[in-house]
Amino acid sequence: MDSLIRSTFIDDIPIAARGSTGEDPDEALVTWAPSPSESEHLGTLDEPRDWFWQYWRDIEFDLARSLSETRIPSQPLRDKLVCLYFKHIHPLCPVFDEVEFFASYTFESNGMSFLKAISLLEFQAIMFAGSLHLNSHQIHDTQYQSTYQCHKSLFETAKTTYNACGDASPIVLTRAAILLTYWSPYRSELYTNIYWADQALMNARAAGLHEDQPQSTSLVSPGRRRLIWWCCLLRDRLLAFGLRRFQRLYQETPSRPLPTPHDFELKDAQAGPLDISCRLLYIENFIAQCELSQILTRILRFQEQRIHAAEVVKGGFNITDPEICEVTSLHLELDAWNHRHEKLLNQNCRKVSAAFSMPLQMTKIYYSSAIAALYLPYMSLTPRQSNSSIPAIALKEVKEAASQIAKSTEMLAYNVDSDNIPCAMYETPPVYSWGSSLILKRGAWITLPIAVKMVFLRNLTDIEDPATELQEIA
Repeated sequence: MDSLIRSTFIDDIPIAARGSTGEDPDEALVTWAPSPSESEHLGTLDEPRDWFWQYWRDIEFDLARSLSETRIPSQPLRDKLVCLYFKHIHPLCPVFDEVEFFASYTFESNGMSFLKAISLLEFQAIMFAGSLHLNSHQIHDTQYQSTYQCHKSLFETAKTTYNACGDASPIVLTRAAILLTYWSPYRSELYTNIYWADQALMNARAAGLHEDQPQSTSLVSPGRRRLIWWCCLLRDRLLAFGLRRFQRLYQETPSRPLPTPHDFELKDAQAGPLDISCRLLYIENFIAQCELSQILTRILRFQEQRIHAAEVVKGGFNITDPEICEVTSLHLELDAWNHRHEKLLNQNCRKVSAAFSMPLQMTKIYYSSAIAALYLPYMSLTPRQSNSSIPAIALKEVKEAASQIAKSTEMLAYNVDSDNIPCAMYETPPVYSWGSSLILKRGAWITLPIAVKMVFLRNLTDIEDPATELQEIA
């Protein structure tokens, strides 16, 4: 808070009191601060500097309350964003203990007492992440004119607080940065999702989250520490994979094992909008995503080596038997993972209503996208480069994966609960060529299948049922 106080008030100090350019800000503040009267007893605070900071600590509560009221949405919107966050974002990124959170957060209350259990920065990050699932009707009920204005405003608020909290706990900074990775602006700028993923990993390592032994002073349980670390890895891998950016993948192989249900320290108490059966399913789904991310990492590194080999051999290169075997092996790994995941869903999905299906459908989309990305480089091979059957097989796999993604997206789009799909997935992204890959700034997971379908629709004579195809893409 001291740093936030300094950043808030330093600009209000009279120029004459600031001293020279190189003067210590503390000295400038002491010079500007009101002096104690001669009759005032300072007690043990004999130094002017100590007296000054005690002076501000006396009004810290009022300052924090003022900041909270102006930097946190009003109660109705705040409650709505908390629900959306724990319904859609938390199952994919469980950086908080929801039972502990709701032990201090009360719906339909204007009080700010919950900020004693969670920092202002972390709560602002929750507000931003939850806003990604606000539908147009909910946006119109707020002071914002558009979804982008809402996202931008809440993101800028959290970003400003983040930049002013350099002395905050590394775990606090890690959790906030992880949630800010969901920011994907319309234009190029510094604070993109990639930037925040780097910030999250940097702060996570500073907090020792990559190590099995927690710091003795940590107030976060060992299980939650491991979950936060895996959230960092998962977001980094999904961004690298979804944007086809091999070079930005976190290179160090994590030494920590996959998370387990025990790490969640699940309690029987009702927590927010999720019941116990729904939370159990989301826990298993998150662990499955972490396992899937390991396969995604191997695909990215394999394709990075392939692109490098193509650059070394001018004019292209022939597909070798070892490369075909590696593609087949990765596909078998994906299919084995999908078999386990489908079994999990078949056993438990009846316990979860369709309104809570977004995290589960997103996992399916990740799997199908992995299949499409694995075979995409082999669709345009010439007969000289490979066996003539390889491009046909690759085309078949990409088309089937695109169809599965379209079905998963359709299940979300036609759900009565229209906040299931993040607004970013509705938007058409700009597409940039980079080698043999596509970099998609937004909607990375569903743009490829739409593009594949559009290619097929150009020649309706190759489609068995054009009417069905047109209806599916619509």
